[in-house]
Amino acid sequence: MKNKKINHNIPINALVEISNGCRLYVFSLGWDCNGTPLYNLSGKPIIYSDFISWEELKRCFIYNIFFGYSEEELKVIHTNKVNQEKPKWLKTDTNLF
Repeated sequence: MKNKKINHNIPINALVEISNGCRLYVFSLGWDCNGTPLYNLSGKPIIYSDFISWEELKRCFIYNIFFGYSEEELKVIHTNKVNQEKPKWLKTDTNLF
């Protein structure tokens, strides 16, 4: 039986703080096996228009992402209004990895 996925409350590119005081940006969204929202974080926001393909985006960020934070572990500092318009090559706005 498939678990129902719960919606995310923190948007991509939001600046968040984790428990050790480090501030990072929400890079992508995912879920655990129970459907609980998880957040993947990066040191800088995504500006989709800077990339020409999904492969290029992955190459630039893959070693700079911290995976699997729950909403309870994050404190939202502010939501970032950096260009969040998705290019045509990006087919999803959720689980990017």
